[in-house]
Amino acid sequence: MHVTVTAGHGGTDPGNTWNGHHEAKLMMQLRHILAAKLRSEGHIVREDGGRGENWALSDAMRLIAGSTVALELHTNASTNQSATGVEVVSLPEHRELSQRVAHAIGSVLNIPTRRDKGWFPHAQCAAERGFEPGFSKRGGLIVEVFFQSNPEDLRKYLERYWLVASAIARAIQ
Repeated sequence: MHVTVTAGHGGTDPGNTWNGHHEAKLMMQLRHILAAKLRSEGHIVREDGGRGENWALSDAMRLIAGSTVALELHTNASTNQSATGVEVVSLPEHRELSQRVAHAIGSVLNIPTRRDKGWFPHAQCAAERGFEPGFSKRGGLIVEVFFQSNPEDLRKYLERYWLVASAIARAIQ
């Protein structure tokens, strides 16, 4: 299987910076662990950069073509610090895979899946946010792993990120 794994908010964009952590750095770490796990299982994996490197979205999106599965890793954030859960933005043809990935992450972190059992339809996301997310528009999955603005979600993630990577790897098999 050809798998692309990217960390959201590339280039100079750190993403959200809730609770003293940068989204891009958290997701680059997860990207590397997930990629290593997938490679150890015999998959061909492409990443949007090496250690400490995170390409801009326009460059990362070019990796989707030719991939069996393409994942863009993010953390969610809200001014409501009790907001929790995992969701995956994708096109309808990736609904079941999105739900499997969301369920796998939610089970490890003991947080709920949001929307439709973890699936956030691309069209609905575009309507709510006022723009079309490019990664999912091109057939990739945008994985909102947890709410970084929720201190408890962040704590769970920091304690279990290796398990999160393992769960994602199993879900996409």
